Amino acid sequence: MSDLAAAAALALNGVTAGLLLGSLHAPVPRLLGMAAGPYLKAKQFLVPRYDPAMPIAIVANVVLDCVAAALAPHASAQVVFALAACLLLAVIAVSLVRNVPINNWEMTLDPGIAPSDWARIDPRKLWHVWHVVRTGALTLALAATFAAILLG
Repeated sequence: MSDLAAAAALALNGVTAGLLLGSLHAPVPRLLGMAAGPYLKAKQFLVPRYDPAMPIAIVANVVLDCVAAALAPHASAQVVFALAACLLLAVIAVSLVRNVPINNWEMTLDPGIAPSDWARIDPRKLWHVWHVVRTGALTLALAATFAAILLG
């Protein structure tokens, strides 16, 4: 069971980290350079497609890392699996406190009529900073899970 939990944690973490890393290299740079209207239209297309799956996958990943930690035969592996779970909890916290509120606000805007003060309130740079933070934490969690498997 511990090998199965560890393998599932590694696979799921790899998929989620890959999705966020991929977004940093393709859609995000494009979104950062768009005018307000096309940006909001694109964001309103993307958010409903990422939001349902990513939270479920990351929470499942926390559970899998915790199970793997509890079942790991060596204390060093247990600690590193627990570290991976803590990094994933940081991803959840950053998402809930920083990125999701921006996404939710943007979903309420009309892409055809961007706010008149868009240049002042444009949240993209702030959203991007927090997206890099959570992507980094998710990638570190992947590395920690892999290290824990090697230690176990």
